[in-house]
Amino acid sequence: MRETEKLRASLHRPNEPFSMARPALIENPNVINENHAAISISPALRQEDLRNKKKTESITDTIRLLKKIKEDSIRSIIQKNSFEKDRKKRSGLTIYTLVTPSLSFQRVSPISNDDVVIEKLNSPPVLSIDRLGISIEAGIQGNISKRWQYIAGVSFYHQSQRMHYEQQSADHVVVESDEQMSYTVRPGTIQNSFNYTMCNIGIQGGLLYTLAQHGLVHKAGIVLHYQKGLQREGENEVYNNATSSYLNYQLLYRIEYAFNLKMNLFIQPSYMHSVVANESLEAPFRLKQSRAGIGIGIVYSF
Repeated sequence: MRETEKLRASLHRPNEPFSMARPALIENPNVINENHAAISISPALRQEDLRNKKKTESITDTIRLLKKIKEDSIRSIIQKNSFEKDRKKRSGLTIYTLVTPSLSFQRVSPISNDDVVIEKLNSPPVLSIDRLGISIEAGIQGNISKRWQYIAGVSFYHQSQRMHYEQQSADHVVVESDEQMSYTVRPGTIQNSFNYTMCNIGIQGGLLYTLAQHGLVHKAGIVLHYQKGLQREGENEVYNNATSSYLNYQLLYRIEYAFNLKMNLFIQPSYMHSVVANESLEAPFRLKQSRAGIGIGIVYSF
């Protein structure tokens, strides 16, 4: 209190006007310098604070962006793994159906001890309706490893052909002569034909190997077919399909297009050849058949 009263007394003396005491406050250099320093420093501090704030916001945005990218990457990886697991799960066991139009070709093996000479087999042109047959297959397939699959199923094959051949005959002798009274005697030929109609049912099993699986899936495979004939012929026919059986091997190439996780459409060129042909054929030769075709099929995964 005493210091306050002294200060008041020094600021306001009775013999001096009150206004003369104010310069003491104005002339104080410390107060003036401090006020001007505060005024001059404040804008710089404000700008620095703004820069720091922007830097902080930028760092925060960057962290937020990196976090979002990381979350999206993790989500994408999880979805991809889920898709792969789902695809592998669905592709573990599938069923397939296949329809294959084909052209058949016969290889003739004459019987050497029957005293019959076959001149030729009158084959139709390569692209002929007389060679046409059709095969229908259905079965299952499953994974053995990453690239190997097994297939197994049943098949049906039908063709209707008429075989024509020429053979030598002693009953039709041909005598040829020239101007020098030279004669040549040779046996003539006769033409025979028979109905070679097949209606086979069978089973098959084999392996598929995946060559490429990016976009279109490419597979190659080998399949063994065992087929038994069902078609009975009349008494005068030399070929009886109902008592004939066949063991064939098939080489195939499959190209698959995936509609979705469950269903694929595929095109399958193939070549089939008879390894064993136990035919009821009363002809002076034996036949082994080969077939070439292009099939269209569907694979469905559960």
